[in-house]
Amino acid sequence: MTFDDYMKRHIALDDAIKSKEEQLAALKEEATKITASSGSGASGSVSDRVGKTVAKIVDLKSEICDDIDKLISLKTELRQIINAVPYPICRTILERKLILLETNETIAGKIGYSVPHTKRLYKNAKRIFEKMIPNELE
Repeated sequence: MTFDDYMKRHIALDDAIKSKEEQLAALKEEATKITASSGSGASGSVSDRVGKTVAKIVDLKSEICDDIDKLISLKTELRQIINAVPYPICRTILERKLILLETNETIAGKIGYSVPHTKRLYKNAKRIFEKMIPNELE
């Protein structure tokens, strides 16, 4: 696995979680709009819709929890590799890039270096990171 593979996995999980959270919010809003109508026999239909919506909500919450668990595991794996990097500034850049998904411009502002210098440091940190990846993870 490469640095870019880790980045893609993290971004994909992060995006999936955000998307499912939006879907969950929409389902919850839909559930609050389901109301019983006054006609006879309609309450069974409303009950079915409520039940189906609640089941979707429960399933989606479960999926979100699973994705969050995967993301936590990925971040733990990333931190272990990053902690093996011998240079503190490289560790900082890698944490901000891989764990927090910050841009080089944001990282530069936080560490007090110019953007071009931060980009150079990032390239070096990326090379070092890839050397630190355990063979069984490649």
